[in-house]
Amino acid sequence: MQRNVTVHPPSLPKPFKAPFAYQNGRLNLIEPVQFEGQSPSAIFNKASVLAVEGELLEDYKDPELGNLGLVVVAKFAPDQEQERTTAAIIF
Repeated sequence: MQRNVTVHPPSLPKPFKAPFAYQNGRLNLIEPVQFEGQSPSAIFNKASVLAVEGELLEDYKDPELGNLGLVVVAKFAPDQEQERTTAAIIF
């Protein structure tokens, strides 16, 4: 387990900072996300951005860290089942 990992693939406009990461053949950056209390459109937008960032991270091999992946750990309210389903489809 690593903490506070920052990578900057050239395809991203800014560095990607993950509070946690773990290694299992690739370095998986863990991004905790709080969707509870957010509107459906805000959830859709944030999930879409994270999905694209995840693809760009997977396509990039960091010179020091090697192959990368993104794991999103999301929290939803119990009544946000539709939003949870939408986010799962996006990811």
